[in-house]
Amino acid sequence: MKDLCSSVSKLLEKYFDQEVTDKERSFVESHLRDCSNCQGELRSMEKLKDLVKAPIEGAVQEEEFY
Repeated sequence: MKDLCSSVSKLLEKYFDQEVTDKERSFVESHLRDCSNCQGELRSMEKLKDLVKAPIEGAVQEEEFY
């Protein structure tokens, strides 16, 4: 299982960014169904995205565009 997680881990960022092939997507999603470690890694990416996104959206709302 560790080797499988290693393979998925290498694809997870591309998967998160929706830059994988259909075959890669299927492989990652199949693995994610049963692997809590890789699910946690994906959730961490989602949380990081939210942490980065919030200040940027706030700054855009405060900015005056002419």
